[in-house]
Amino acid sequence: MLKIGILVYDGVEELDFAGPWESMAYVNKIVEKAVKMYSIGTKKEIKAYNGLKITADETIYSAPQMDILVIPGGRGRKTEMKNEETLRFIRHQYLGLKYLLSVCTGAFLIAATGLLDGRSATTHKYAIQELMTYPRIKVVEKRIVKSENIITAAGITAGIDLGLYMIDTIFGRDIALKISEHLEYESKELEEKSF
Repeated sequence: MLKIGILVYDGVEELDFAGPWESMAYVNKIVEKAVKMYSIGTKKEIKAYNGLKITADETIYSAPQMDILVIPGGRGRKTEMKNEETLRFIRHQYLGLKYLLSVCTGAFLIAATGLLDGRSATTHKYAIQELMTYPRIKVVEKRIVKSENIITAAGITAGIDLGLYMIDTIFGRDIALKISEHLEYESKELEEKSF
């Protein structure tokens, strides 16, 4: 069973984590016990940007090693990208990950760890210029950008595409397309195979 963790922190954008959560967790409705999803908080109780309160399954201090770790964005990322404990958690998890993913401005947390140095990445279209201030990152304006085992997605709803991309990568295109159909979400990238 694949372990998928999604980092949550105060000020995280709700759809940034809910989109990839739903699109990846849905595989369990098709393939029995395919994935185990974890919300991993910087603390146990989190208040997302629009007020949604989350009780994290694990914290950055108790989380087991994940296979996939998703870093969502949101206004709270400005604090978290300076939080050495959060960055240490990402770096430590990375050592055993199959994939490290980001949605929207979550790319900045990965950038702050140094793990994006020498790689291509994307972020929300309104944050592209800010990401370009990192001279060691090649910024690409695309919905999904894969650079070895780090995959970054553009803004907010791109997290759904990112989840479908991972399902396509791990479980195959037929299952990814089936999930897309069940979610009633038309992923242009998935259908055009442009990932």
